Formats: sequence, structure tokens, C-alpha cells
Amino acid sequence: MKLTHIENDKVLLTLTNKNISDITEYTFADDVDISKAVSKTLTSATFELTLSELEDLQGNIAASANHSDNAAVEKRLDTLFFKIDAALNQRRCR
Repeated sequence: MKLTHIENDKVLLTLTNKNISDITEYTFADDVDISKAVSKTLTSATFELTLSELEDLQGNIAASANHSDNAAVEKRLDTLFFKIDAALNQRRCR
């Protein structure tokens, strides 16, 4: 996962295919619909999101992780949550 700041309080969020799969399969978030990607490679896709959309995505990931009955899925979603959190905190400290 990679987060890059662009103008107008938008960020570019690059996710691996596995991250995208976990989000679309286990959460209700619709911000990472692959058809909305601004660029794609064989292993990842980049999405343009506002900070609010990114925080909503993070909330959806947290809720899904907290309610998951599958320990492996919970761990992957928790890891993704903390990566987004670190990126947001870095963004807020600028």
C-alpha cells in the first residue's frame, strides 16, 4: 500500500490485488471498485480518494475486521487498517 498526496485534499492510494480482494470481499466499502482505479498494473491499482473517503474506507475495514469470524482475514484487514492509519497520520503531520 502506498499513499501519495495530490492537490485539493485528495490522495492516491495504491493497493495490491490482495488488498483490493480483501476489501471488496469482506467489507461494504465501494471506494476501491477496480473500475474506479486511475491506474492499474498486474499486481496493484491506484485510486484517487479524498481524505474523507479514505477515513470512511478505514472505518469499513475496522468494522469488518472486528466482526470477522476468520482469524486470517481479521489479521489481513487489521494490517491494512494500520497501514492506512500510519499514512493518514503522516499526511496530518504535514
